[in-house]
Amino acid sequence: MASNIGLIAKKGKDNIVYAFATDINSAECIKGAEITLYNYQQQIIGSASTDIDGKAVIEVPKNETPYFMVANYQNNKSYLKMEEYGSLSTSEFDVSGAYMQDGTKAFIYTERGVWRPGDSIYVGFIINELIDPVPVGHPIVFEVTNPRNQEVYREVQKKNEKGFHVFKFKTEPSDPTGYYYAKFTVGGKVFSKSLMVETIRPNRLNVDLELDKDYLAGDGSVNALVTARWLHGAAAADLDADVTMTLNRTYSPFENYEDYNFYNQVSSFDFNTITLFTGNTDVNGEIKTNVVFDKLSKAPGVLTATLTTKVYEKGGNFSIGEKNVDYYPYKTFIGIAMKERDEYSYSYPLDEDLTLEIVALDRDQKLSGENRELEVSLYMMEYSWWYDYQYDGADYISANYNNAIERTTVECKNGKASTELNFDESGDYLIVVKDLKDGHTSAMKIYASKYAYNSSSSENKAVDLLEFSTDKENYNVGETVEIKIPTGKGSALVSIESATTVLETFWQETDGNKLKISFEATPEMAPNVYVNVSFIQEHASTYNDRPIRMYGIVPVLVEDPNSHLNPVISMPDELLAESKVRINVREESGKAMTYTLAMVDEGLLNLTGFQTPDPWTFFYSKQHLGVRTWDLYKWVIGAFSVDAGKMISIGGGGEGMSPEELAQAIRFKPMVRFIGPFSLPAGGSNMHEIQLPQYIGSVRTMVIAAEGDAFGSAEKTTPVKKPLMILGSGPRVLGTKENFNLPVTVFAMENDVKNVSITVKTNSLLSINGQATKTVNFAKEGEKYIDFDLSTGSKTGIATIEITAKSGSHVSTYNIELDVRYANIMATDVIDGICSDEPYSVDFEVNGIEGSNSVYLELYNIPPMNLEAKLDFLVSYPHGCLEQTISAAFPQLYLDEMVELDNSQKADIQTNINTCLNKISRYQMSNGGFAYWTGGNNVSEWATNYCGHFIIEAEKAGYAIPGNIKANWLKYQKEKASKWTDDGTNSQLTQAYRLYTLAIAGQADRSAMNRLKETDLTRTATWRLASAYALSGKESIAKQMIANLSTEVPLYFELAGTFGSSTRDKAMILETLVELGEKEKAFMVLKDIYEVMGSGRYTSTQTTAYALLATSKFVKKYSTSGNIDCSYNINGKAGSAKTSKPVFKTELDFKQGDINIFDLKSANEAMIFVRIIKKGIHEIGSETAASANINMNVKYTYLNGEPIDISNIGQGTDFVATVTLQNTSGINNMQNVALSQIFPSGWEIINSRMYTTDL
Repeated sequence: MASNIGLIAKKGKDNIVYAFATDINSAECIKGAEITLYNYQQQIIGSASTDIDGKAVIEVPKNETPYFMVANYQNNKSYLKMEEYGSLSTSEFDVSGAYMQDGTKAFIYTERGVWRPGDSIYVGFIINELIDPVPVGHPIVFEVTNPRNQEVYREVQKKNEKGFHVFKFKTEPSDPTGYYYAKFTVGGKVFSKSLMVETIRPNRLNVDLELDKDYLAGDGSVNALVTARWLHGAAAADLDADVTMTLNRTYSPFENYEDYNFYNQVSSFDFNTITLFTGNTDVNGEIKTNVVFDKLSKAPGVLTATLTTKVYEKGGNFSIGEKNVDYYPYKTFIGIAMKERDEYSYSYPLDEDLTLEIVALDRDQKLSGENRELEVSLYMMEYSWWYDYQYDGADYISANYNNAIERTTVECKNGKASTELNFDESGDYLIVVKDLKDGHTSAMKIYASKYAYNSSSSENKAVDLLEFSTDKENYNVGETVEIKIPTGKGSALVSIESATTVLETFWQETDGNKLKISFEATPEMAPNVYVNVSFIQEHASTYNDRPIRMYGIVPVLVEDPNSHLNPVISMPDELLAESKVRINVREESGKAMTYTLAMVDEGLLNLTGFQTPDPWTFFYSKQHLGVRTWDLYKWVIGAFSVDAGKMISIGGGGEGMSPEELAQAIRFKPMVRFIGPFSLPAGGSNMHEIQLPQYIGSVRTMVIAAEGDAFGSAEKTTPVKKPLMILGSGPRVLGTKENFNLPVTVFAMENDVKNVSITVKTNSLLSINGQATKTVNFAKEGEKYIDFDLSTGSKTGIATIEITAKSGSHVSTYNIELDVRYANIMATDVIDGICSDEPYSVDFEVNGIEGSNSVYLELYNIPPMNLEAKLDFLVSYPHGCLEQTISAAFPQLYLDEMVELDNSQKADIQTNINTCLNKISRYQMSNGGFAYWTGGNNVSEWATNYCGHFIIEAEKAGYAIPGNIKANWLKYQKEKASKWTDDGTNSQLTQAYRLYTLAIAGQADRSAMNRLKETDLTRTATWRLASAYALSGKESIAKQMIANLSTEVPLYFELAGTFGSSTRDKAMILETLVELGEKEKAFMVLKDIYEVMGSGRYTSTQTTAYALLATSKFVKKYSTSGNIDCSYNINGKAGSAKTSKPVFKTELDFKQGDINIFDLKSANEAMIFVRIIKKGIHEIGSETAASANINMNVKYTYLNGEPIDISNIGQGTDFVATVTLQNTSGINNMQNVALSQIFPSGWEIINSRMYTTDL
């Protein structure tokens, strides 16, 4: 279409379109042009006329997106598409920065970087809205999910006038460790932050590592200084320390060269953690040394060295510090880039000469001045190699060196080189560039396709770009920004743009040689704006070999002094432990502000290198350009134009912000205080009082402040100490009958502390061996170390230790809580017998640790099924998948049919079932199905059936089902039932069980049942489907289906799929027979189940649960013959056993360490099956190794892989336990295996998530 109207369009996050119309021939603005916007459906969504500057401003409705623009002027029309991917490329300009979410930013902060299970977590939320702020009173929803993706906390607050909120939630000691996810929802915007919850202990030493170089070199050395000080300030003298190094990959090591690959992407690099040096601190708490590094082979590029420093107290506790530095294995590093990529498919075109750009940078991140030869090789990769990582990429290159499809040598001068590559067929390619001088190899994998096009052809590359800069790097509000751009004759549209909108536009004429632009920096330009210049020539002037339109973008950094808040914290420079501290807070210039105040143990903060939250830096960090620009000048005929759409339009980089059983004892009570938010009026100050606990060390007091668009923070670190101080250390946990040393460090901080007596008191779980009081003498200020010998007895629980130091009027106390646990697990022994017309007698001993034992009597008038042991197995099973969670509760619905229960036992069962019903919501997915594990991404169809079965049966038993669990489950079941297709044995049984659950829920799917019935069904699936028919009122069909059907099930066992076994399937058959009234057949199946359950053989949780519930249903429908009426005597103490139930169960009194004499007599001489169940925890060393279907091997090694003798480990030694499991069951696919391990009490487990190690 022929037209003289030139068009430029701009649109920001505020949905306002700025249109500019010019005369192409004269480059002058057009006044009175009608601009109309259309959406994708070609409906008008806005229009306006241009003013004297050729400008029209159109506000687009929020729910609309402009697709194209039409300009009408004096019988001329121009069209401009406004598709997002068609906007002018900005990838050649510095437009990177933080992204705003629809004109809104929210600062989320916490008081520290890591928490323990059981800690309270404080989360601050400051919202700053530039576009369409939500009104005061609008809900702010705060939700927290744990590492299993379960919601653990939810709170709604109404937005206040300040937009400053604090949310507090408490974790439980039993909560899982890992990353929790905190999410804030405000209107339609979502903001989030991860929270680290780990089993931690705070540092008690301040550990620092200083190096005399900014980086480490593979062929060099470095001087290192380790400094250790107690948090309260004293030098930590005569302590052992070590520094280890772990190397990890770094993918973008060079600033301003982010587009280049400096890494060998196919190199396999493995580096074990190594110890750089060990030593002992001097009187100043220092260690000085020189470390020499060896050259690494196969290093893929620049690496990150994590240096971990540990300083060990005399008692074995350690404090830890980490430092990351760059590690340069080579003197020079090769970077490679190809920019002719298709920006939409990320592939490269075929049959074109494409430029491979190469740079060589030294360790100072500068272009190398040395000339060097580079070998460039091109390989076409096989598909299988590309996706199969079993081969070492470096070995692949070596083995296929002569198979390169192209190889050349290029000379690199002044740090730069280039060469041409050409791809002749679609596929995956590997580009390898090797520095023949210094040895570094850079390798990059790319994809070439016949469907790609050259995004930046060499003859046109970047010729329409304007390069310019500002006269200063930073500006304060009120200063003048000046820009000079060399140009020819023409006019320039200058647009000042922010992260959200266009702030200002104006036209600037050139003087024929250069373009001068100046404007004043204003507050709304902070923290930065972008000056976007479109220089337009007259059409005739393009004979100067320059495009009709050239454009460029430059960032302008603006700082507004009024955006700063400077909180002032006034408090003592030294704090007295266990006293009240007064803290005064004000703003330095008297500004009003809203703030929170936190006081936190530096030992906790040092664990993660926590920096005081800085809201100003967050809100005023450089913002990403939020305005897109379109124009039609590249389509102007007869003028030299460049298809700017073919330049890479990905944009700049990112914003660059640095971002066993439950132990009841509290290992440490965190020194954390968090208060606020408080409002401070202009010119005012607030006084706060904080009570310090029994704590010595160092605390950081932090104030985080905001008011309107102003933000700030302040911090003050102060030691907390007393003239006389003590620190005690205990192991993480204790076992029964163990001896351990209690190390105590005594500090004398003033000269009048001379003779110090230290006394240790404990509760009944601990005994003090030797002296409970010891004395140390100080001639001067300093520290001394003593220890006490303690031991545990045979009882478990929470051990408490109180350490008290006295010297004159000075008193200091330190308290420790420790868990005392059994090191072995509970063992069960069973004595079987029969009592009828002859009395039954047996003598037995009770073995195990005193206090851990119990003895139960079970009497059956049916074959015994080991009820106590099987129920205990289900309830105490430690791994909480859905199937096992349901299995623990399901049989309890029917337990009162089997055994007499007292009110307390009935209440316990109610609690257990309600707990299970509340817990299962954590497993339910959005579609109504259930995952096998909490946080799982896939539905387990069998577990969904099993869970739904339990829900329906629980509801029938009178239990309330929480929320929409049942409704959502039914919806899922119906959909899956109607869409089912036959996929083999497990699929048939799963569908049959699904239809059964719908039938017991009263919503039978007869159509799906009939379709399944016509399938060639397996025996077990037929039995299950027959139940569905019976429950849906079609008992005749059900009986017809099972008329000649065998009840035998081939022996099998599986840990996945339907989690079935031959006994589980027989229990399902028993359930069907009971429902159909087939008593004789049912009793025969019941005897088979009794035989397995009473044999002591292992049965899975599902087999155990289903056998118990099916048996209970049989007992409920067919009352067994005769009551139990017996008398018994245990060690001379008489008792009676009477019940109308088939099982009698009671706990027996017994003598520990002696012979117990038991007698039983049946009053009616009926046959009674007798079981005496002995439970207890065996002494260490008396246990017997056993395995069933799995072989386990545990290997203990040093960090370098060498074996270690665990019977003789030195204090402070780091080592690894590697557990290997071998499947010997004959089951091809053993899944859902869980591993439990109790480690010795003196072994402190290193949390690899907390520190950068290769464990």
